[in-house]
Amino acid sequence: DEWLDVMRAAHRAGMSTTATAKVAPVPTAGNYVFNVRYTNASTSNQFLTVKVGSTTIMNGASNRWTFKPTGAGVWDWVAIPMYVPANGIVTLQGAGAMSLRIDAAG
Repeated sequence: DEWLDVMRAAHRAGMSTTATAKVAPVPTAGNYVFNVRYTNASTSNQFLTVKVGSTTIMNGASNRWTFKPTGAGVWDWVAIPMYVPANGIVTLQGAGAMSLRIDAAG
């Protein structure tokens, strides 16, 4: 919660953030859908790599998840389905300079 508060404050101030977000271990093994809220002010797709532990969650044949342009200050959602073992940690990781802002995942 504190991390999200800091990210939200930075976004409200107009700052771009590039970070690796880790979702706390899930208590029970199972299939989950992580809904990621984002804004992408650029005119091109931005990408994240999603991992459970050290395993990359594939998006079809790709190891990257696409976040389409939304326009400045416009938020959208991407649903990422995955199997997570008990106590598994989910990591969302961006690559390089990005205009993608992640607000919430869960």
